[in-house]
Amino acid sequence: MTEDEKQKKAAYHQEYMKRPGKAEKARARNKEWRQNNRDSYRQHMALSDAKRRGHTPPAPFPTLSQLIAEQHNRCRICQREFGSGKGTQPNRDHDHVTGRVRAALCGRCNVGIGYLQDSPDLLLEAAAYLQEFH
Repeated sequence: MTEDEKQKKAAYHQEYMKRPGKAEKARARNKEWRQNNRDSYRQHMALSDAKRRGHTPPAPFPTLSQLIAEQHNRCRICQREFGSGKGTQPNRDHDHVTGRVRAALCGRCNVGIGYLQDSPDLLLEAAAYLQEFH
């Protein structure tokens, strides 16, 4: 599609969405799609974010179900079995700069590395601190 065709299409779309009720229907339809296609939506948003920041786009996301199956229903860090209780539910951990998915983690481990700013250096310092008083 040429640049001129893109501009014409965008102008038509803007005029179309001004018609009564069209924008509300589109918002509702988009919201429903996002809720029913969470993995696809997250992948789309990560790709858009990576492009906006000038990063290399991430590889396609493995779904949370795929990660859980690959990890035999266990957290990648603590090896506890995933459950439905607080802190035991699986989370898809990802790199906040690139958007790349790393593994499935339990809520506790995911929050823990988040508080340590995804920094291996801070994690090692925390481990040394705990060893000192163990």
